[in-house]
Amino acid sequence: MDSTPEEAGFGSSQEHAYAPYFNAPPSRLRSLDIMKGLAVLAGLFFTIFVWAGISKGMQGQVLMQKHGTTHVLQVLVTFLVEDKLRSLLIVAFGASMLLMLARPHKDTLYSAQELVIRRNFLLLMFGIVNGVLLLWPMDILYGVGIVGVIYFAFARMDKRGLMILAFLTMLIGSGKIYWHYHDDQKAWQKYIPVEAKEKKIKADSAKLKDSLKTGFKKTDTLTRKEKEYKDKWEGVSKKYAWEKKNDSGQIKALQDGRWTKIYEAQLKTTQQRESWWFYQFGFWFFSAALLMGMALFKDGFFSGKYAAWQYLVSFLILTTGAFFLFRYRMHGWMDVIKDYPAFVKRNPLPMDFFRPFEMIFGAVAYASAIMFFVCKQWMTKLGDVLVKVGRMALTLYIFQSIVLGVVMYGFGMGYYARINQNWLYFIVLELILVQVVFAILWLRYFNMGPVEWLLTSLAKKIALK
Repeated sequence: MDSTPEEAGFGSSQEHAYAPYFNAPPSRLRSLDIMKGLAVLAGLFFTIFVWAGISKGMQGQVLMQKHGTTHVLQVLVTFLVEDKLRSLLIVAFGASMLLMLARPHKDTLYSAQELVIRRNFLLLMFGIVNGVLLLWPMDILYGVGIVGVIYFAFARMDKRGLMILAFLTMLIGSGKIYWHYHDDQKAWQKYIPVEAKEKKIKADSAKLKDSLKTGFKKTDTLTRKEKEYKDKWEGVSKKYAWEKKNDSGQIKALQDGRWTKIYEAQLKTTQQRESWWFYQFGFWFFSAALLMGMALFKDGFFSGKYAAWQYLVSFLILTTGAFFLFRYRMHGWMDVIKDYPAFVKRNPLPMDFFRPFEMIFGAVAYASAIMFFVCKQWMTKLGDVLVKVGRMALTLYIFQSIVLGVVMYGFGMGYYARINQNWLYFIVLELILVQVVFAILWLRYFNMGPVEWLLTSLAKKIALK
């Protein structure tokens, strides 16, 4: 039998400017804490590849094998974890932002709006520390802080407007991906006449070699502009070509025992991701997830508005959609690895054109599954564990950077690019166990994690006075 919203810990129902379906908005929602806990723990199954030096090129080679345990696990992790759990975490953050705006805050002179703005700016700063000092180039706190500050202005928008904005940002994200791919298509179009001219030059050279005429000179050569077109296309052609030596420089730098050497190598990656990648693509991906979280919260999705069977149907539909988009992306990825020039010549759309939709569909599918179990009150003990992890999500996210930095980089244990890919999953399981135990023990004595305390204290300017 399905539980009522009150029995499942959602609270009573009443319209509110920021948090519908709450008479007295609670400080936390069980469903959101579970989502944060799952995303922080299970997300390690993919991020461990970056920490351990398993590059995109190496992952592509594993996918090309089409058989074996390593291949199967790689496919499962790519489908179930990559982008989707990161998006789930941002979805939960978007909902939590509205919850924070709705509930009262004691021991501070600042309004809820001011606290949210302060918290978002602090998350941005924490992201810089995590990326630059803790050497984690895939940090998401920086991006979450930026989109949180921007979309705070839309907090009073109704659920329909937020949902439209979420889909609009997904479309823009797909458009940015296509725009980038279209540059490669244009490079190919410009190279077509150059290729024809090169063939003519080659044919003329052969005729000249066989000619018995004297005094004949070959004057047909490529112009400077044509050489530029040729060089650009050759660069495009090699974009996804991978050889082991391609990663050797990065591996050597990160295996170095000097922190400064590793800092220099990772800083380039972090700057590229937090500047070019984020403003080209990441901003739209993060925006879609955050706006989706806000829209679903306004709709009452996280508050037990729907029956368990409706959450189950939502899960099945969204998972099916995400699966077909994933298959499209994987088939395209394998074609790209085989021969990217041929892919560009025959495919009007890039392999990852639907990636924003895949990641949001996957994230909301996870949220639907969690809401189904919460409404049914199934697996409550596992839920209790994930709630504790979710309450310390920020602490554990930083904790992962510290521990894996020490384990993988040369200034610590130096296991970077030295561990078999399948063994990495066992390391993840061990790290998950450590984090779960740490969260349970810590919350026996404290109300929040140490990094959460620091964030709250800085935002309220009380505990650090």
